[in-house]
Amino acid sequence: MTESNCICTVEGCGKRSRSASAKYCEMHYYRLRRNGRLQLLPRVVPPRLTAHTAGYQLLYAPHHSLAGGQPRVYEHRAVYHAHHGEGPFDCHWCAKRVTWADMHVDHLNAIVDDNRIDNLVASCPACNVKRGLDKMRRTCKQRGRLLSSRGMTMCLADWSRYLGISRAAIEARLKKGWSVHDALMPRLGRSGPRSKTRSSVGIIDFAAPGA
Repeated sequence: MTESNCICTVEGCGKRSRSASAKYCEMHYYRLRRNGRLQLLPRVVPPRLTAHTAGYQLLYAPHHSLAGGQPRVYEHRAVYHAHHGEGPFDCHWCAKRVTWADMHVDHLNAIVDDNRIDNLVASCPACNVKRGLDKMRRTCKQRGRLLSSRGMTMCLADWSRYLGISRAAIEARLKKGWSVHDALMPRLGRSGPRSKTRSSVGIIDFAAPGA
C-alpha cells in the first residue's frame, strides 16, 4: 500500500491511519469506540440564566467562588459579590456582622428576580427569616386568605402565631370540614377542641366535628 493510502478516511482529517490496513487514524478509531460515531456532537452551551422554582435567577458560573462546586450560583448573590467583594458586611437591618458563609442577600422590594445592585442588601439569617414571614403574611392578605372569629380577622400565619398552633394544623382542621370557629380554637390536650362548657355569658363551644 502506498503512502497516500495510509491516510485516515474521515473527510478532512489528513492524519496517518493506525496501520497500512486501517481505515482511521488513532483519534477517529478511539472516538468511534468510545462514542459510536466519528464526529463529535456540537458542544451544548448552557444558558447563562435559568429560573429557580421560587423565582430566583440562577447564573451559570461553575468557577465562581460562591458556587461551592455547583455549576450555578444565585444571580443576586453573584451581583452583590461583584460589587462589594468578599466582605465581611453589616446586616442592613440590624447591623450584625455577617460573611458569605452565613449571610443572605435580600431584595429590598421583595421581587426576587430584580437583581439590580441598588435593590440588594446584606442580611443576617434572623432578619431575612423575619422579613420572609412579613412577606408571607402580606401575600396571605393579598390572596384573600383571611379568617374571622371572635371579632378578629387575620391571615392563617397570624392566627397560627396567636393560637400557638401550626398553620398546617389549622388548614387540616378546615379540610376535615370544621367550621372556622372550631378550626380557630387553641389546642386542648392532644386532640384539640372537643367539649362544650357553659359560662355566665353563654355557651363557649369547644366541640370539633369528628373529634
